[in-house]
Amino acid sequence: MGQPIKIVALPTNTRAQHGTGLRLQRDTYRLNHVANGHEFIPTFTSINDLWTKIRAICERNAPDVDCVTVLEISAHGSPDYIDGISDEFGNDNTDAFGLLVKQNKDILCDEVHMYCSGCNTGIDFGPWDSIAKNICDDIPFDATTFPYHVSVYGTKGYMYQGTSKMMGNEKVIAEGKNGNKVTHPSYWNGEDANGNNVWNKFDNW
Repeated sequence: MGQPIKIVALPTNTRAQHGTGLRLQRDTYRLNHVANGHEFIPTFTSINDLWTKIRAICERNAPDVDCVTVLEISAHGSPDYIDGISDEFGNDNTDAFGLLVKQNKDILCDEVHMYCSGCNTGIDFGPWDSIAKNICDDIPFDATTFPYHVSVYGTKGYMYQGTSKMMGNEKVIAEGKNGNKVTHPSYWNGEDANGNNVWNKFDNW
C-alpha cells in the first residue's frame, strides 16, 4: 500500500493583487522540502495548472503514493484573497477552485489538510467570511458525492516571509511595522502567534 503525500506550492510571479516577492519562500522550500517530507511545486500559473501538477506528482510516484493528505499554498494574501487561487481581477475564485478539488477527488486522502499560507487568510472582515472559510464552504462533505473530510487553515495575522506549515516555523503578527511606523494596520481580530496557534481552522463537515 502506498503512502499519503504532502505538497507545498507557490504561484508564479504573474499579475496579482498582492504582487510577487516570493523568492525567499521559493528558495527555502527548494532546499528543505525533501527533508521535511514534501513534494514541491515551485510555480503554477492557474488553479488548473496547479491541479495538473498535483496529479502529475501522484502519477509519477505511483504506486508508492496513494493520495494527497496536505496541500499548502504559500503566497501573498488578505482576508478575502490569496494569490494563486484568487484571480488578478480581485475575485476570490473559491467556487472554481472547489470544483477542481471535487474533480480530482480520486487523488485525495479521506482526510485532507489545506493551508492558505499568506497574510490574514483566516480572518473574517465585516459581514464577509475569510478566504480560507470560503474555500472550505465550496468543498462540503457529502457522504455520496464527496466523502472526504477537508480542513482548511487560514492565518490570524501577517505572516513572516520564509515561514510556513511545511517548515514548521509559522509566525504571524497582528500589525506590520517598520521601526515604530505602522505600515500594515491590524484587522479587528488579528493576532500575534507562533506555530500551530497561527491558524484558524475550518472543517467541511
